[in-house]
Amino acid sequence: MHNIGDNIEDIFGNAFRDAEIAPPSHLWKSLESSLEKEQGVEALYKKAFVNTAIQPSKKIWYRISYILFLRGFLTFKPTSFNVYYAALTALVGVVSVALWPSKNTQDVTKNSSQVEVVAPLSQEKIQEETQEIQQSNNTTNSTGSEYVKSQEKVPAVQKQTTVEVTAPVSLETFDFSKVKIIGVTKICASLLAEYAIDGVPVESEIEWNLQSKDGVFKFISSRKISAIWNKGGNYTVWATVKVGNTKKKIELPVMVDANVEPVIKGKNKVCEGIEKQLYSVDEPVDKNIQYEWKTSFNSVDFIGNKYIHVNWKKSGRDTLLVSRINTETGCKSQSSMVVTIMPKPVIDFEMVPLGNSEFQFTYTGPIKKGVQVAWFIDGNEFNEQSIVYENRGIGTSMVTLQVTDKNNCLNSIQREVSFNKHILFVPRQFNLDNVDGFMPQTNQALQSYKIEIFNPRNEKIWESSELVNGKPGKSWDGTYKGNPVPRGKYVWRIRAVFDDGTVWKGLMQPTGEIKPSGIVIIEN
Repeated sequence: MHNIGDNIEDIFGNAFRDAEIAPPSHLWKSLESSLEKEQGVEALYKKAFVNTAIQPSKKIWYRISYILFLRGFLTFKPTSFNVYYAALTALVGVVSVALWPSKNTQDVTKNSSQVEVVAPLSQEKIQEETQEIQQSNNTTNSTGSEYVKSQEKVPAVQKQTTVEVTAPVSLETFDFSKVKIIGVTKICASLLAEYAIDGVPVESEIEWNLQSKDGVFKFISSRKISAIWNKGGNYTVWATVKVGNTKKKIELPVMVDANVEPVIKGKNKVCEGIEKQLYSVDEPVDKNIQYEWKTSFNSVDFIGNKYIHVNWKKSGRDTLLVSRINTETGCKSQSSMVVTIMPKPVIDFEMVPLGNSEFQFTYTGPIKKGVQVAWFIDGNEFNEQSIVYENRGIGTSMVTLQVTDKNNCLNSIQREVSFNKHILFVPRQFNLDNVDGFMPQTNQALQSYKIEIFNPRNEKIWESSELVNGKPGKSWDGTYKGNPVPRGKYVWRIRAVFDDGTVWKGLMQPTGEIKPSGIVIIEN
C-alpha cells in the first residue's frame, strides 16, 4: 500500500520489491566453478552480474504510466486538463442544455435529448487501482530465460458512466391544425418532387405511406422525401404523425401530368412553292400548354398557339419540329414530322409567228406522263402542249402557261407577248403577172437575211441577201436565166435574224413542225 503522493523512487521500489530475479543457468555454473576455487561470495556475485541488465515486463511499465496519469489528473494545475476542468465542463454542458430556448418548449416529451456525462474517479477507486499495482503474482518458472521477468495483473480500462436526462414537458395539448405536408401539387411524371412535414415538434414520430407501384421514392430525412412519379394521374401523399400519445393522418393531393408527345396534323408530302400550308397539334386547346415550332430549311408563320403556316420554298426533305411545354407542371416533350417537298415541274414556252396573223405557242418543258398544260391568252383557255393562236391586233398580250405534273405539283409562267414583232410574212402564191415579184415582208428590222428558191428538181434557181433599211431589198421575178419558170410548186428557204438578235424560227409545216422553209405556188 502506498499513497498517490509518494515520490517516483518509492513507486519504483514498491513495484519491484517482490519481483523475483531469475538469472540464466550459465551464471549459476560460473558461480559453482568459482566457489570451488574458494573465492568470496560477494566477489563472485559482483563478477557474475556485472554485465547483466534487468528488463521489466511491459505490464509493469503500463501500471507505472497509469498511476502517473492519475496523479496528474487529480492534481489541479492551470496549464493542464484535470478532474476539476472535467467537472466544470460537464456542469456547464448540463446547465446549457437545460436553459437552451426551444421553439415548442411545452411540446417536449419523454423522448428528449440525452446528455452524456463522464463521472470523475473517486479517491476510493484510485486507492483500489493502486493496491492492484502493488499486488503481483509470483514470477513464472524462468529457467533458461535471458531476462528478469515479473508478471502482474493489468487493471481494466475505466468505463464511462452515461446519464440520461429527459425534459419532462407534456404534449397533450399539441395543436395539429398547423401540421401539413408541403410540396408541389401539380408535377410532371418525369420530374423530381420533394415533400416534407411542416409544423411538428422535433420529438414527433412520422411514418410515410409510400406505394412503390406509384413511383420511385427516397427518404431524405425522417421528415422529408423525394418522389418521381411513374405515370400521370391523381395521387395522395400522406403520412401518420404521432406527437405524444396522439396520432393523426396528414394528406396532400397531387395531380401528376403525363409527359405526352404532341401529334402533328398536316401533309407530309407537298409541292415546292406551296405557301401557307396549314399544320396543327392534334389535341384540345389548353392555356397552360405552349408550342414551339421550327423547320430546318423553310419558313414558319405562327397563326395561333397550336396552328402554323409553312411556306415550302425549297424542295427536298425537311423536318418539322414541335415542342410541347406545360407551364403549370413543367412537362416538356417533342415530336417531329419528316416532310418531302417535291420539286415543281420545269416550265417554258416559245412563240413563232406563222403569218396571216397566226402565232404558234409551244410548251418546251420535259414531256412526261401525266403532265397537264393550260394556256391563257386574251381570256381564252387552251389545253394542248402546242397551240396556234390568231391575233390581228398590233398590240401586246399577257400569255400564261400552267403545267401540272403527276404529283399534282403546279408551276406557271407568264410573259408579255408582242404580236407585231419578229414577224416575217412569206407569200404562199405568186403570179408572174405581178410586177412586184415574190418578196417576204417583215414588221421589224433584220440584222441579217438570206433567201433561196429551188425548183421541183431541188436545183437552186435564185437567191438574195440584200437588205434595205433592215428590210428585204430585192424580189424574185419568177424567171430562171432570163426565162419564166413553168407554173407549179417551188421551195423557198430563209435564214433571218432580227435587229434585237432574235432568230426567225420559220413557219409551221403540214407535219406540225416549224421550219424556216416552205412552198410557193407559181401561177401564170
